[in-house]
Amino acid sequence: RFTSNIRVASKADCTRLCRWAKDHGLEIREVASCGQYFDASKLTATPPKRAHQTWTRVQVLAYAVLILLAIFSFTSQRALVSFKESRRPFLLDTESATPLWPIGARTETLATCSAKGAGSFSGEERKILCDAFSLASSAEGNGRKELEDFVHNALVSQRWLLAPVLSGLILLAYRNIVRSVRIDAALALSRRLNAKP
Repeated sequence: RFTSNIRVASKADCTRLCRWAKDHGLEIREVASCGQYFDASKLTATPPKRAHQTWTRVQVLAYAVLILLAIFSFTSQRALVSFKESRRPFLLDTESATPLWPIGARTETLATCSAKGAGSFSGEERKILCDAFSLASSAEGNGRKELEDFVHNALVSQRWLLAPVLSGLILLAYRNIVRSVRIDAALALSRRLNAKP
């Protein structure tokens, strides 16, 4: 129980398990690698049903994708912000703004501000962004510093929020990876035991 983390109820059960493993040509570590998927009282591997196995692997992949997205967001130099009125989220740096949707939407910059025609932002949103970019590019005043400070503060807040989320995702992914490895060990042990005459 303490050295191999196999759930045995008594010393007699432990002795019985060791004898059983020896009789079947198994090492205790092989049995222990099944974790919760080995029933020490019945001396058998109990892998979960196929649907549970598949779901565990899908979770591992989903957590991996979410972790990569969180790392990308964490290292990005573009802040995720939104307009006060419309609450529409967009990515902002000191020279450009890109709406999150629709995907592939046009990025707004100082150069596109002077272009006529509909952009990815509404007229009011576009005016706000163009005014900010215009002030930032102006030689007069401290518009550039204000925009840089705004983006910097937004990035710091964003990273503080992402840090615990990323930590939680890593822990959940680790838990599911361990579970997946144990399922594989239980399946291998079950096949090995069933193959014996």
